Amino acid sequence: MFTFDLHEESFQLQQDITGYTPPHKQAIIGIASDNVDLALAKILRVVAAEYCTLPWGSISCGFACSDHWSCMAQGRLPSVEYVKLVLAVALELGMEK
Repeated sequence: MFTFDLHEESFQLQQDITGYTPPHKQAIIGIASDNVDLALAKILRVVAAEYCTLPWGSISCGFACSDHWSCMAQGRLPSVEYVKLVLAVALELGMEK
């Protein structure tokens, strides 16, 4: 849980097939745009643009992963994101626990 604007926000960030970039392709931070909470995805795009040297790009999963549905069923906001981004931002903002 993180606190923003004096209220708690809960969400799930999922690392999914990261670390490999095909030859002659630009590495990006992929942020899913389907089967996720669109408001959270928008926040992640802003954070990625502000704190990362890699560009971000919209990616599409094509189907709803079971973790996404489980997350939504528990009232959490799911998004697929690169975990190192979250760690970097948490350290930058002093939110590591």
